Amino acid sequence: EIEMIKSNMVYTHSKTDDILLNNFQIKKKRYKVLLNYDHIVWERLDVKRCQRENDGKKPTSSISIATTPAATTAAAIQKEAEYEKEQFSQKAAYGCLSNVLHLHDVIRVSKGATKSASIRNAHKPLESAEELQQQQVTTPTEQYLSIYYGERIVASATDCNRWHVRRLTLHNNDPYIVAKWYDNLRKLMHKDTSRRIQRLLVFINPYGGRKMGLQIYERNCKQIIQLAGIDASCIITQRANQIRDILMTHDLTPYDAVCCVGGDGTVAEMINGLIGRAMRDQGLDLRQPEYIPKPVLPVGIIPAGSTDTIVYSLHGTSDAQTAAIHLVLGQRRGLDICSVRNRDGIVRFCTSVMGYGYLGDVAAKSEKYRWMGTKRYEYTGVRTFLLNRGYEAEIHLLLNEDEHDASSSSTNTITPPYNDIICHANCQRCRSDSYKSPYDDNDEKPSSSNLSLYATRQTNNADCTIKSQQNPLENEEHSRNFDRNICDKNYTKPMEKQTQIQDLIEKPEANIKPSSPSSSSSSINMQQQASEQQKQELVELPQEQNVIEPNVRNPQKWRIIRGEFFMITGANITCACTRSPNGISRYCHLGDGHLDVVLVRKTNLFNNIRLVINTMGRSGDVRNLPFVEVYRTRQFMFKTKSNSWPQDYNSVRGSCQPINETYAEQETAATDKLYSSWNCDGEVVSDLEITMTSHRQLLDVFMRGPYLYNPTKNMANKSEIINNKTKEITMYNGNQIFQQQFWTNGPAPGQFYNFTGGYNGLMNKAQSKEFTTPGLFGTQHSSSPITTGTSVVGIKFDGGVMIAADNLVSYGSLARYQDVQRVFKINEKTIMGAGGDYADFQSLKRSIDQKMVEDMCHEDEIDMKPKSLYNWLTRVFYNRRSRFNPLWLEMVVGGVDHEGVPFLGHVDLRGRAYEDDVVATGFGKHLALPLVREQLVEGQKLTQQQASEVLRKCMEVLYYRDCRSMPKYTVAVCTKEGSVVQGPFNVNENWQLATMVKGY
Repeated sequence: EIEMIKSNMVYTHSKTDDILLNNFQIKKKRYKVLLNYDHIVWERLDVKRCQRENDGKKPTSSISIATTPAATTAAAIQKEAEYEKEQFSQKAAYGCLSNVLHLHDVIRVSKGATKSASIRNAHKPLESAEELQQQQVTTPTEQYLSIYYGERIVASATDCNRWHVRRLTLHNNDPYIVAKWYDNLRKLMHKDTSRRIQRLLVFINPYGGRKMGLQIYERNCKQIIQLAGIDASCIITQRANQIRDILMTHDLTPYDAVCCVGGDGTVAEMINGLIGRAMRDQGLDLRQPEYIPKPVLPVGIIPAGSTDTIVYSLHGTSDAQTAAIHLVLGQRRGLDICSVRNRDGIVRFCTSVMGYGYLGDVAAKSEKYRWMGTKRYEYTGVRTFLLNRGYEAEIHLLLNEDEHDASSSSTNTITPPYNDIICHANCQRCRSDSYKSPYDDNDEKPSSSNLSLYATRQTNNADCTIKSQQNPLENEEHSRNFDRNICDKNYTKPMEKQTQIQDLIEKPEANIKPSSPSSSSSSINMQQQASEQQKQELVELPQEQNVIEPNVRNPQKWRIIRGEFFMITGANITCACTRSPNGISRYCHLGDGHLDVVLVRKTNLFNNIRLVINTMGRSGDVRNLPFVEVYRTRQFMFKTKSNSWPQDYNSVRGSCQPINETYAEQETAATDKLYSSWNCDGEVVSDLEITMTSHRQLLDVFMRGPYLYNPTKNMANKSEIINNKTKEITMYNGNQIFQQQFWTNGPAPGQFYNFTGGYNGLMNKAQSKEFTTPGLFGTQHSSSPITTGTSVVGIKFDGGVMIAADNLVSYGSLARYQDVQRVFKINEKTIMGAGGDYADFQSLKRSIDQKMVEDMCHEDEIDMKPKSLYNWLTRVFYNRRSRFNPLWLEMVVGGVDHEGVPFLGHVDLRGRAYEDDVVATGFGKHLALPLVREQLVEGQKLTQQQASEVLRKCMEVLYYRDCRSMPKYTVAVCTKEGSVVQGPFNVNENWQLATMVKGY
C-alpha cells in the first residue's frame, strides 16, 4: 500500500520547493490536484465526460479581457489583458478545464480528521492551533485539508471589484498525503511573511458617517482578520484628532501596520499622524522640513463613512470585506500624498481632494448647521449650488515640456495620449520608471518622493551660478520665484523682499517679456505692469526664463492661469464614489507623482447641472465640457486677486494688525463674497495663498487598484433580463399579457390567494392599490404592520421586575416564525419586551444598540436606566405619531435603579405611556391582567417564585384564548444583582376542556 501511495505522489526535489501531484475528492468528485511552486491547480478526472458536456461549445478562454467603456482607449485594454495573462499564465498552460489558485491569495490552511474539524481549526487562533498539532501523536490522522482564499467576483454585473472569501476542502484517505500538502503549503506561506502582517493597530471611529463603524468591523472584518491569524489591537476613538495624537506620541514598534475604520476624515487624520510621526523621528521641523520622509508602517483602510471616496478610488468599490481581504493578503501599493503649504510652511497633507470655491463653501458653511447631522452637507450643497458664486483667482502650474506643448493645441484641457489611460490594477504608469519624478534622483534622503524644494535648490546651485553670470535679472527672478514656491525661511524677510521688487521695477523695459499670450497685452505699459505686480506680490517670468531644470531629460515650465472660477480642485485621486463612479478626475493615477487640477469656469446654472450629470455617469468625462479645464501637474500655486488677506485677523500674522475687533469683523464680512475657503479632505483651510505639491508614492496602502468596469453581455440588452425574470412578455391588442411564475400572484397581507390567472383579473389587480406582486411592478411597500407579535406581560415583584412573551411572530394569519425572542436584556439594570410589528422593532433595536455603544465608548460607568429608556421611547413614539408615520409597537420597559427600586412602564404607538405594577399588551390587557390582579393583595408584594408562577398561568391562558399565541415563551428577569433572559419554557397543553364548548 505504501508503494502505491509513493507511485501516486510525485516528488521533484529542488532548492526551493516540491511539486506535489495527488488525487483528492472535492465535493465528492474526484480531482487531480497539483502544487506547482506558487500555484494550486485542480482539474476533474472525468475529462471525457466533461468534454462531452462541452461538445458544440467553444472553450471559454481562461483569460478575461475587460470590455471597457468607449472613453477607454485600446492601450488601457491592452494593459488589463497583460495583467490577466500575467496572473493566469499557468492556467492557460494547464487547459481551459483547470482551476488555478495563486498562493498569494491564500488566507489560511487547516486540516482535520473531519470536514467540520478542519473548519473549526481554521477559526482558532494560529498559535493555539499549532500548539494543538504539536501535542498530538506523530502519526497523522487528518484526512481533510481546508484552504481559505480570496477571490474577485469577476462575473458581477454591477461591481467587478468586490472580493469574497472562499473555501476549498480536499479529502484524501491517506493522512500522510494530507500532512505533506499541509506542511508544504504552510512553508510556502511562511516565505511570504515580508508582505503579510502579524500585528495590526486598528482605529475605529464609531461616530463618523452612518455611525456604523463598530458594527462594520465586527460583521465584515473581524472574522477575516482572525482567520488570517493577525493579532489586532483595536482602539475606539472618542474625540477629534485622537488618532493623530496616538500616532505622534505612542510606541509603534510592536505593530506591522495601521488600519482605520471610518470615513475620509478618519483616513486623513491617520495619514497626517503617520507622516508627522515620520518627520518627528527624523528630527525634522513639522512646518518647514528639509524633505518629507516615508512612513515605515503601511496603511489599511476599512470604509465606514458616508461616501468613502478614498476607498472607492483605491479599490473600485466601497465594500468593507474587500478592503479587509486586501489587508490580510498584504497586497500593498504606493499612494501619492500631497503636501499643502502656506507662507509659513506645511499646513497639512492631503490624501483625496482639495477644493476652493464650491467645495470650500460647502465645508465652511456646513459648520453652522452641525445640529443637522450629515444632512447639513446636502442642505449647504444645494444652497451653494443654486447661488452659483464665482471667485477670481490666479493659478501657477508646474508642467512638463510635453504637457505645456500639448496645452497650446487644446483650448480647455491638456490631453496627451497617456492621459486617456485609467489607473487600474498593475498600472504601468504608476510602476514605470519613465514617469518617475526628476526630483527623485537624490536617493540619499529617506523619502519615497524627494520633491523637496530644499533638495531641488541644492541640485540646481550650479545651474543658478552659471545663469547669474550670464543674466543677473534672470537669476534674481528665478531665485525669488523659487523661494516663494518652497516657502523658504528667508522669503519672509520684508526688507529683502522689498529690495528685490524695487530693483526689478527699476530694470529697463527690454528685459521684461510677457509670460504667455493669454496673460499679457502689448498695450499695457511696463511700468504700470510692474507696479501691479508689486501689489500682487508676484513677478511673472518670461517663457525663456521661467524654466526649472532639475533634470535635462524632462524640463518643466510654469504656466499662469487667471479668471473667475466656480470651483478649483486639486485631485490626488479620482475621488470616485457610488454616486459618481468616475469621480471628478477619472484619469488621475494613484502613484505617478502627479495631481490633476480641475478648473471649472464661472458660467450659468445650466452648465453646472451639466457638470453634475457628467460626473454621475460611468461614460462621462468632464474634459469634454467647454468650461472645464484639466491639467496634470506635480505642483501648483494659488492666490486670490487682491493682496488683502482676510484670514490675517485670525492667523499668526494677525498679531501685527491693530486691535480693533469691530473693524476686523466688518472687513471679514465684506470679503465673504470675494473669497472662499479650501476644503482639504473635509477640513476647512482658510489660507488664500497655498502651494500643493505631489509626493510620489509617499505611503504604502493595502490595495491592488481598481479593475476596469466590465458590464456583462446580459446587461447589454435589458429586454433579455426582463424576459429572464418574467419568462415571457407578449402583446395582445395593444395590452400586455403577463405569464408570471407561480409565486408572483401571491396575496396581499390579510387577503386570500387568487389563482385566476386570467387577463382581466390580473390587470385589475395590477391597477389596484393593493397589488403587492414582486414581479414586473417591483416590490411594493406598505406602512401597515405585516409581521407581528402578540401579547407581552410584565409584573413587579419584591426586588425586581419580570417580563414574559411567547416566541411566535405571525405573517398575517400564518404562524410563520415560531422561534423569535421578543424579550431582551438591554443592560444589567434594564430589560424590555416588544409587541406589534417586528420589523419596526428591529429598526428601533438598532437605535438602542447604538446608544449602548455610545455609553460603552464614554467609559464613565453610567448605563442607561429603565426610566431613561422609558422616557426616550415616549418621545420617539410621539414624534413618529405626530408625523403620521407611527411605529406599530407596544413596548414594556422594566428594571431597577441604582438603589434597587423596581420600575415597570408601558408605551404604545401613539406615545401614550404609564407606569404600573402590572402591564400588558395586545390580548394580554383583557386576559392576563385580571389573573395577575387576583394574586396581588394590597400592601403585599409577590416573591420572585410567585411572580414566575403567575406569568406561567398568564401564558397558558393566552395560548388557549389567543389564536396568534403559542405554548413556547421566554422570560426576562431583572434584579439588583443583574438581568438575565430565561427560557424558552413550554406551557401544559390540555385540550380536554374543548369538549365542553358547544359546537366542538
